[in-house]
Amino acid sequence: MTKAIAFLGIAAAALSASAAAADAPGQHSVTVRNDTGVRIECGMRRNGSSIADTMLLKPGQVWTARFDGDKPRWFRCDRAYTEWQRLAPDGVYSLVDIGGRLVVKPAPH
Repeated sequence: MTKAIAFLGIAAAALSASAAAADAPGQHSVTVRNDTGVRIECGMRRNGSSIADTMLLKPGQVWTARFDGDKPRWFRCDRAYTEWQRLAPDGVYSLVDIGGRLVVKPAPH
């Protein structure tokens, strides 16, 4: 019983800390859903940086990154006919294949 109460207390503290971080001024996020139907490796970098964070997106997978600052992020996948595409802070996007070219476009609401 005591262990269960301690676990619930820790879980509640973690949830409230993550909620507080999400509400902090200057905090932003971008979300991308893989609607291509294939597994694909992609990367995202901060405006002005050459270093990209990479991720492997499975079909239908939704990926979200949180970050500080208002600089836009740039997104690209490893496949022919792709280029760096701008992602606005707090944007929600869909990754689609248009004629063999991978494109991030605003996701429908």
